[in-house]
Amino acid sequence: MNNNKLPLFCDTCNCLVETNVEFQKSYPHDLTDEVLSDMLEYSEIHGIIYYFSLCPKCHSVFLSKEEFCEVIGEYSSVTSPLIKLYPFDTEMKTDGVPEKVLKSYLDAVKAYKAALIEPSLIMCRKCIEAICYENHA
Repeated sequence: MNNNKLPLFCDTCNCLVETNVEFQKSYPHDLTDEVLSDMLEYSEIHGIIYYFSLCPKCHSVFLSKEEFCEVIGEYSSVTSPLIKLYPFDTEMKTDGVPEKVLKSYLDAVKAYKAALIEPSLIMCRKCIEAICYENHA
């Protein structure tokens, strides 16, 4: 087991958490001594590190990646920011949603993401009222 931690946003917990890295794998391969001896002819190695990690609060699963560049015996550095591959960041399709309903919904989502639970509930109620108004109910 790996003792690394990665900062990722957990949608289930609705907060930034230090996820526990359970497994990591380098692509095109792990840089072992055997592989390094074969690669000494190359001056620069570019690759991707994939991380499988868990949220410490709710145990949600994350898959993320970052790219790196290494010159053997000199330096190794990350060349891209950490990217969350799973779970997917999904957005609701809003085609055909009335403007009043959409505004209330988006305000409720913003409040929830800011951990403002009571204002989020108020905006959900406002969204339901807008739906009822639009459907003449």
